[in-house]
Amino acid sequence: MEEKLKVGRKGVIVIPKKMRMEVGIAEGSEVQALLLPGGILLRPKFSKPVEGLANLIKQPKVKAVSSTKSIQDLRRRIDRELKMDASIH
Repeated sequence: MEEKLKVGRKGVIVIPKKMRMEVGIAEGSEVQALLLPGGILLRPKFSKPVEGLANLIKQPKVKAVSSTKSIQDLRRRIDRELKMDASIH
């Protein structure tokens, strides 16, 4: 992910919300700034690094669907594929 940011007064930069959420930076969070030969690297500073990293692991979002609906959807897809195969041959 890459974003073009603008430096404001006193060197203030606003990090886009999507980026902050991706790395676990919230209001009041401390970040570390490292000066590198090619630029500046900002990264979250965790007081408990293991817990901080564990919080970054995303849990998959599972959409609850009834079994009956799942079977009906699967049946429709199979029927569609069979019709397409029949029309080809």
